Amino acid sequence: AYEIHERLVGSEMCIRDSLTNAHITARSKSKVRVAFKNYGFSPVKQVYVDPRIDIAIVQIDPKLIPKEAKEAKLKCNGRVPSGTSVAAFGHPKGLSFSASRGIVSKYRFLYGKDVIQTDTAINKGNSGGPLIDMNTGLVIGVNKSSFTKSTGLSFAVPSKNVCIILDLFNKGKNPSPINLPIRFAEDREAEDYLKVGSFYHKGKNIEIGSSLISVNDTQIKTPSELDFFLRGKVGEAKLTFRNNGSNKNYTIIINPEEKILDRKYLYLAGAIISRDPRMMYDEKEKPFLIHSVVDGTEAELAGLWQHCWIKSVNGIEPKTLKEIKKISEGKKSLGIMTVSYTH
Repeated sequence: AYEIHERLVGSEMCIRDSLTNAHITARSKSKVRVAFKNYGFSPVKQVYVDPRIDIAIVQIDPKLIPKEAKEAKLKCNGRVPSGTSVAAFGHPKGLSFSASRGIVSKYRFLYGKDVIQTDTAINKGNSGGPLIDMNTGLVIGVNKSSFTKSTGLSFAVPSKNVCIILDLFNKGKNPSPINLPIRFAEDREAEDYLKVGSFYHKGKNIEIGSSLISVNDTQIKTPSELDFFLRGKVGEAKLTFRNNGSNKNYTIIINPEEKILDRKYLYLAGAIISRDPRMMYDEKEKPFLIHSVVDGTEAELAGLWQHCWIKSVNGIEPKTLKEIKKISEGKKSLGIMTVSYTH
């Protein structure tokens, strides 16, 4: 975790917020440590995890931060042009405190998220590190991933979205994604991402095939823009859809999802099991989601994987986490049926 931000609490205590990826800290309560160059590891505390865009906020005791450490400044507005020179910092393949250089290829919407595509080498170990604009020194993104067996296809979370989360968090608001009754289909070739796959309104699934064009009269281009436009808001929102040249408006009630670190979950042989709040509007049964699986555990060896759903345990369709726990207690083995489908 490299991006460090200072804020004051009360009149005396100073807290340092640091950013990394949710897949680095894990998506549930975990023990996390950070290291500064030429210093050992220090413990930090998870305070917010956002698996939707793969971002986590951790806090460190200021006394543990070396005096020579510098605060990384985030670029919180606008985008840098394609072709801008950037550098990525991290620990690729265990090679500590390394830098690689490239350009911004494009800001794009990919797999349900806004990302910065760059040809800068981002390998395993670069995750959570900054993507820095070489012209300004500002952090424009948080490195997150690359395509397997690809060359020049790496991705970072745009700092603009990270700034929104940090600002809400520091104001004491819940920065979690809004729980929306709408799912979108996407046409990546045409870069059309706002066609309605399902929209549950007043008990009915409507406007399938229509396109969302605005929220509260503000034009929206991607589902991620919709997500971040509404973060931190509660109450009503007006959605406008277009179909065959005509528009329709709907008013919905919006609320943020429960914070991931506050959710109730069950740890079963290396698998973190909990409900998925986004399932509440789905026509299907509401099985329990496996949020993560620890490498090398019995859960992984049994073939369970992240983001599959539990349909039954020993032939029983569980209604609560306590029921899964009761079925599992004292058993040397379990028969778990899973189901996988996408929205």
